[in-house]
Amino acid sequence: MIVTGYIGPMRFEDMRLARRVVGPTDWRVQRLTYEALVRFVVDMVDGKILTAQQVVPFDDVGCVFPTLSFLHEISVDARREIGTFFEYCDRAAGTARNGQPSFQSVQFIHREDWFLARDMIAAEVLRRERQLS
Repeated sequence: MIVTGYIGPMRFEDMRLARRVVGPTDWRVQRLTYEALVRFVVDMVDGKILTAQQVVPFDDVGCVFPTLSFLHEISVDARREIGTFFEYCDRAAGTARNGQPSFQSVQFIHREDWFLARDMIAAEVLRRERQLS
C-alpha cells in the first residue's frame, strides 16, 4: 500500500535531529584487492576498459566521463589519492562529441594501485608479444 499526501504534524524534535549523510566530502578512493588488480590489468590489455589516459584530446575527458563533475566537491587530499579513472567499454551510454564512448558511471583506482597496474600492464603486453612470436 502506498500512502500519499498529508501524513501528520512534524514534531519539533524531528527537525533538530540532523541525520548523518555520507556525501562527497567523505568520499575516498578504495584500494583494490590483488584479485581485482589482476582482473583490471587483464581487462585493460584485452581492450575492455577505457581509461582517462586514452581520451584524446584529454580536454574532452569531461565529455567521455561527465559524472566527474562531483570531484570539485571532495577534498583535495581525496583527489590526490586518485591514480586514474576508467570504465568498462560495454557500459558506454552513447558517443561523445569526439567520437569516443560516453559513460554515465566511472570507477577510480587508488594512486598506489595505479602505479602497480602500469607496470603490470607493461609486463603483460610484453608477455603476450613474446608468446605470439
